[in-house]
Amino acid sequence: MKPPPKTRFQFDVTVDRAEDVRDLLAATGSESNKDLFNNALTLLEWAVSETQKGNTIASIDEDNGRYRELQMPILNVARKIAQRREAPDIAASVTTPSSASKARA
Repeated sequence: MKPPPKTRFQFDVTVDRAEDVRDLLAATGSESNKDLFNNALTLLEWAVSETQKGNTIASIDEDNGRYRELQMPILNVARKIAQRREAPDIAASVTTPSSASKARA
């Protein structure tokens, strides 16, 4: 079986962000940037999906009964887009006199 085609991603980051990537590689035991990216993408996909369902992404301190909501602009945008998709199309539900007479004809 032929492996799926691949796409190469290349982008520039600041020196500080490159250091953040190296720190995350070490902290997670990730063997490559690709491994780290795939895991980060999986987490973001899940967070977007949950946000679109109206759920909150948070860390929970069970000992103290507290939680801290994750605030990310990308999740706020995903929530707003999902809400717009779910909102009824007002224009389609409004019946004008001319559309009502056409419907009866």
